[in-house]
Amino acid sequence: MAWRWPEIGPPSTEDRLAGRFATVALRWRLAPAEWRATAAGAASALGCIAIAGDAPLACTIETGWESPAYGEVVPVPVLVARASASITRIETIISLP
Repeated sequence: MAWRWPEIGPPSTEDRLAGRFATVALRWRLAPAEWRATAAGAASALGCIAIAGDAPLACTIETGWESPAYGEVVPVPVLVARASASITRIETIISLP
């Protein structure tokens, strides 16, 4: 019998927020691909990232930076989810093709 991943659904992570803040931004650096913004996050041929919270979120795809080697900096797509101080929980779900 071949081993299989348990049927528990797509990978996800939950961030809990507390304390005093006016706004919050959660950033996911994305693999190089043709990413497009969706109502809940971002999607490409590589997969889909959906972000939800207990308060409204605004998701955008922006240009960020990474350093693959010392002294080298290259642009990368970044999914950014922003929210106001009323948010206490953010869940990110990653779906692969």
